Amino acid sequence: MIKNLIYFCYFKNSVISEYTLYNLKALNSYLHNFNGQKIVKIAVDDLTLDNTHLISLFDGFEYELVQNHPEHRESEYFIESIKQIKVKDSITFYAHNKGGTTDDYGDDTIKFWLSSMYFFNLEEEFQKVIETQLLGDKTFSGILRKDINCSPWVCTDWHYSGTFFWFNTHKVLNTPNWDIIKKGRFSIEEYPGKICSLTDSYSTFIQQSENYDSYSLGFWKNILSLDNLGENYYTLYNNFFKNVFNHEID
Repeated sequence: MIKNLIYFCYFKNSVISEYTLYNLKALNSYLHNFNGQKIVKIAVDDLTLDNTHLISLFDGFEYELVQNHPEHRESEYFIESIKQIKVKDSITFYAHNKGGTTDDYGDDTIKFWLSSMYFFNLEEEFQKVIETQLLGDKTFSGILRKDINCSPWVCTDWHYSGTFFWFNTHKVLNTPNWDIIKKGRFSIEEYPGKICSLTDSYSTFIQQSENYDSYSLGFWKNILSLDNLGENYYTLYNNFFKNVFNHEID
């Protein structure tokens, strides 16, 4: 099965931030998963600057240097990126540089959120299950699925909190009006819930019918605990976390 990657990476003032480096380290550790296209939109505030140092981060990608839109964010180029996919009989992973421009969450919270988005979507043990689900009756797969409407932010009946997700490319492209979205901060988070019903989605990690607080450090410490993950997954996750951040889980 062909596996594509669509990535959006924003560099504020064309500076490579600490958390963007963490994102890229996490992503690069799983690049071997993608045997199809690797499409990246490198978003900057000023296209007239010399941005070659940013382009050099994405060797082997199909890159495009684009103008960042503060209100639309990654939604500005999402549909365009999907249209670039050449092999429709494939599955595609969408992600962006989580926390690349803000430290509002606190170091531990954003580190847990960032690493979980990659690990529970891309680790080998989850990859096998995701592929089976998407080649079966599911259209989308992600983590942190909230099975409720979270208006006024995300107004669909369900969504993946944090935006990262896989989708069956063929199924999406054959859904009526798949390419019609209202661009905005939460547009991509809403997108799976606009394309299909909850029963057509899958989650490898956490699905709940409540608006749990994924900005809370306590939430992450609970779901990533040894008791919750079990010894095998806890060890795998801790090793990945240590590889990305150069220290173990506190």
